[in-house]
Amino acid sequence: MASRKKIQLTPLLLLQELTTILLEHFEQACGQALADAEKKLSRFEKKRNKVEKKLGKQRDRLDYTPNAKRKKQTKLRATLSRLEAALVELQLQIDETRHYISHLKHDIHVSLTLLQGVGKVREVASEMLRQREDGGSSPAAQMEVAAPSAVKPSPASLRAAKQATALKAIANAVVAKPTVTVVKARKHAPGEVAPLAHGIAEASAAPDSA
Repeated sequence: MASRKKIQLTPLLLLQELTTILLEHFEQACGQALADAEKKLSRFEKKRNKVEKKLGKQRDRLDYTPNAKRKKQTKLRATLSRLEAALVELQLQIDETRHYISHLKHDIHVSLTLLQGVGKVREVASEMLRQREDGGSSPAAQMEVAAPSAVKPSPASLRAAKQATALKAIANAVVAKPTVTVVKARKHAPGEVAPLAHGIAEASAAPDSA
């Protein structure tokens, strides 16, 4: 039986995995939060419609109740008071939920705009991995190409440095909590990311052989 070729784990692969996990989970979490809020709003609106119908029926009964039946009128008025209070409370909950949904949509839009930088990092990492698989430039050659830009850092390189710092924090979080669930199947499961990060850390800390 032919042995399966073991894929070498590299920092570029870790970077691709982390950015993919971040984007997928963030978009999924935002979509779920928005869907839950809209379901909650729908439930409140249905309850309000039911209370409004009951309130209308009770008012009609009170209008058709003779003045001589004071006890019945008193009971109907008490029921009307409870229904009116419930209607006010439901309307407050509806207004608050709509306000929350409005702010949630705004925050999602702003957050996804900020995450475009992470998406660009993932694209660059994926492209470099693809070039490496196609027999492109070696890691040493890629470092030599990137070296001149390090002399005079451009705004783009400064942004990339900030993104690298953020991704390092994500890597530490993944190592601390390796149980990550991803909906879409990819080349490496999220559970492999933590061992990957450990392997990179050990390789970086190991002394060079003579």
